[in-house]
Amino acid sequence: MVKAPHVSGGKALDWESRYIDLFKFDQLSADYPHGVVPALLHNGEPILESTFINEYIDDAFVGRH
Repeated sequence: MVKAPHVSGGKALDWESRYIDLFKFDQLSADYPHGVVPALLHNGEPILESTFINEYIDDAFVGRH
């Protein structure tokens, strides 16, 4: 996942990257609905797909840079 960290880094946001072994389905909990990655968890809600993640970060953190 390259696009989302780039956008969040440009907004000076703290974020945590997690390594997910996609062959170990027990790691794909409710945080990753249907095993879709990348996923962003914010306030307990997953946002899926890097384009939507970038749009969400831009909208949710207006004025941060």
